[in-house]
Amino acid sequence: MSRRRLAKNTLLKLILRTDLLGVFNIRDIIQEVQNVLGDNYKYNERPVTEIEYKVEDLQPLETEDLLTNKIRNQYNNYEFILNEEKNIKFVLNEYSIVFEMDNFSEYKEIDQYISDYIKIFSVVSTAYPKIRVVRLGLRKINMIIANSIESAYEIVKENHFPKVVDYFDNVDVNSFKEVKTDKLDNIQFEDVSFNIKKIMQLGIYNDNQKAYQIFIDIDTFKREDQIGSIGDLNEKIININEKIFGIYEKIVTEDFMRYLEDKNNTDFNEKILEGVNLNADVNNE
Repeated sequence: MSRRRLAKNTLLKLILRTDLLGVFNIRDIIQEVQNVLGDNYKYNERPVTEIEYKVEDLQPLETEDLLTNKIRNQYNNYEFILNEEKNIKFVLNEYSIVFEMDNFSEYKEIDQYISDYIKIFSVVSTAYPKIRVVRLGLRKINMIIANSIESAYEIVKENHFPKVVDYFDNVDVNSFKEVKTDKLDNIQFEDVSFNIKKIMQLGIYNDNQKAYQIFIDIDTFKREDQIGSIGDLNEKIININEKIFGIYEKIVTEDFMRYLEDKNNTDFNEKILEGVNLNADVNNE
């Protein structure tokens, strides 16, 4: 199945990131980046301070004195924001170029954002031709909340998720917290590394019912020796994205994929409490 045929998605967060090595001044190219992105993007500059926390010996006993913190790094993030509500933005700093997105209602595929990402990368690499790409990564986090364990295993294949045991099935929901199980697969396939985290968590939904939250977190990356030429960075990102979709297809059930493919399919509507978004521009009446 092609990802372009999907009428719905279960995405929660998307991060595309290129880590750079070299000395360059972002301020020198801000206007050029703004020019290639256009007026739809709003510019913002935000200082970032990375703090390193360290727990000292248990003397003295005052809590605030137990934590000594050290500034590990300080830099500015230069943000180009397309949609603040959906957190759709590009972020540049002296270490990386990042695209991130947090809302996937009316999602129009990643391709349009890859195009803008490559425009930004071209500005940086043209201005600073000695810059090195030391890591290229794409991460997609999917989330679904099912109303029962039976519904959860109609959505995802049981062999991918260790079963969550409800040890407190007779306990009032007001007393219940959560039970979580997770599985991490580390895979090297061709020239791409994959960290695939699968989490199923039993908890309370809307303060009044038990529900099963499913996370499919696929984090992929290429290191510098795997990236090769940066002239075809666009194709490399698209190729990684296709591999992520292939993994997602293997984790969810065929019935659920058919549900995602057809916007008129309602087979899972009563089984899913949250997590399914309708894609934009879908033509499957």
